[in-house]
Amino acid sequence: MTESDKYREFILCEAMKLDLDKWFEGCNRHEDPGPEYINEWIMANAAKFRETWFNSNCCTCAQWEQCGWKALLECESYKKNF
Repeated sequence: MTESDKYREFILCEAMKLDLDKWFEGCNRHEDPGPEYINEWIMANAAKFRETWFNSNCCTCAQWEQCGWKALLECESYKKNF
């Protein structure tokens, strides 16, 4: 796997995490939090998610598309991506 592939997977998982967090926030507010939520999320969470992702099992898991947004350090479903 190339560095480009790893970064692509990271970006896709970060986008999944952002979408889920935005959806949960919308449920709490009973309205769409809007595009400003995306900017706030990036400022507050992007760096930590990047660090967590690259230290997680998800970063090297063959099943990252299913649940990689969780960025888990341990996972029963982990399958090494060769």
